[in-house]
Amino acid sequence: NQPRGKEEDMAEIDVFGSIFDQKEDEDQDQDLTIATQESGEDEAKKAIDYWERKKDIHAPSNEGMLLLDARKFKKTGMKEKFEEKEREEILSILGLGNANNQSKSKNKQNRPLFWHSDCEGWNVIDLGAGIGRYTPTFVNKCKHIESVDFVHDFVEKNREINGKFGDKVSFTCSDAFLVEKEEESMDLVFSNWLLLYMNDEQVKVLADRWFKWLKWGGLLFFRESCFTSIGGNEAPADSPAKYRDPTFYSEEFSKHFELVKSGNVKLYEKYYNNPNQMWWLWKKVKLPSVGDDDMPSK
Repeated sequence: NQPRGKEEDMAEIDVFGSIFDQKEDEDQDQDLTIATQESGEDEAKKAIDYWERKKDIHAPSNEGMLLLDARKFKKTGMKEKFEEKEREEILSILGLGNANNQSKSKNKQNRPLFWHSDCEGWNVIDLGAGIGRYTPTFVNKCKHIESVDFVHDFVEKNREINGKFGDKVSFTCSDAFLVEKEEESMDLVFSNWLLLYMNDEQVKVLADRWFKWLKWGGLLFFRESCFTSIGGNEAPADSPAKYRDPTFYSEEFSKHFELVKSGNVKLYEKYYNNPNQMWWLWKKVKLPSVGDDDMPSK
């Protein structure tokens, strides 16, 4: 056997050192996740209790999921029409609305430039799905949708309405923070009024986690009430909602994702004089400050 040189010994030490450093980083990440999960249990319990009370007041319907004040709508059917318009506005941001359909029918190749692939092949997860307001659209336009909510009655109502779609949809009753998915398994992570029920540390963990779930080029969409409630008020005493400054979301998620676009839901600005129903659409790409040269950009 040839005697080992000093450089070989040092190289071996460097290899083992990097392995130990990586293991230590992984252990620290896991410890942070566990600590954050434990600190978020109170928020989850408050949110579940809140929605358990609300489901007894508001019918388990699409418009009921918006917690709309019926007194705001004088004419019969106006509340339902508001919900339909609100849902259409959100879907259009993603390129999945009815107006987008008409455009695509004229030119099948006219898909949004920010899509990484045709939506027919997408795996989608809807976190905080309620009774499944968006489930039929995702089922009809995408490959598979996992619909997640922490209120059992909402999940069962969603199953009752959309279970007819068979293997194209799955239903999960869980706190969204506890959901686990394989890395690079999702094309779209979607949430609507979810993060306002999480504490700041949970939001930071989810930003990292959702990045890992998404395929390269995959999309993250979320919409949140910022500064005030829907009606422009502070959170009621019984509400666990956190109406954050939108810069918090912009700063945290820009550490992981490229921003495709952001804005506010115009319908609430028109009917409630509230410009603070904010949304963000993000894309998983290689950021300048991230990683290796061979990491894919799409």
